[in-house]
Amino acid sequence: MVMQHFKRLFSLMVMLGLSFCANAEQMEQFDDYRIHYNAFISNMLSPEVARAYGLTRSRYHAVVNITVQKQASGEYQPISAQVTGTATNLYGKRHNLEIKKVTERDAIYYLAELPFSDKETLTFDIDVIPEGEKVTRNIRFKQQFFVD
Repeated sequence: MVMQHFKRLFSLMVMLGLSFCANAEQMEQFDDYRIHYNAFISNMLSPEVARAYGLTRSRYHAVVNITVQKQASGEYQPISAQVTGTATNLYGKRHNLEIKKVTERDAIYYLAELPFSDKETLTFDIDVIPEGEKVTRNIRFKQQFFVD
C-alpha cells in the first residue's frame, strides 16, 4: 500500500514537473507569493495517476495545474489558497473550472480538467487568494491545444 502511494506520488510529480519544463516555467510573482501554472493534455498522465485523482484521461481533455508558494525564511513553501477560474475560447464560450485541491506530503496542487477541440485556443483566467489573505491575485494565460 505504501509503495503504491509513493509510485502514484512519483508519477504525478514527474508528470507535473515535465509539463512545467515543457511550458518554460510559467510563473507569476506577487510580493512574497509565487503562483506556478500550466495546462497539458490529460492523456499525458499515467492511467494510475488519472484514476487516483479522478481525472479523465483523453486526447480531448486538458488539465490545468496551479501551485501557490509563499516565501518564508528565504525559501518558497507550498501553501493553501482559494483558487477559482474560467477558460474561454476564441468564440467567447466560457467554461467554469471545477478546481480540486490535491495534497501529497509537502506539495499542494490545484487541478481542473476541461474538454477542448483540436487546435482550440483557450484563455485561462485564474483567481488566487492565498490562505490568510484578502487580496486576489489574477493569472491570465493562453494556450492552444492539439489532438495527437
